[in-house]
Amino acid sequence: MKPRRPVQLTSLVHYTGRDHQTTYLPEAVTVDITRQCIRRARFHGATVTLHPTTDRTGDAVQLAHVHYGPGHWSNTDAVTDIYEIPVTALLDL
Repeated sequence: MKPRRPVQLTSLVHYTGRDHQTTYLPEAVTVDITRQCIRRARFHGATVTLHPTTDRTGDAVQLAHVHYGPGHWSNTDAVTDIYEIPVTALLDL
């Protein structure tokens, strides 16, 4: 059985010395991978905030906003990961 990938991850990167930020295409990831990434981010001092909301179709989702400041990676001023987690995926655990 192929694993479901209900979480959408979007990454925004502001590289050092550039005036614009790069937005990477959304990527589908599993709830388990999302949980691991958020735990790792908290452990390494990133700012993590959760926002309950709804998506465009009215389904309940949790938005996890993970912000890594300068000094976490080389050649970047900031990295932001946004996880869109359907509440139904959390209830299926």
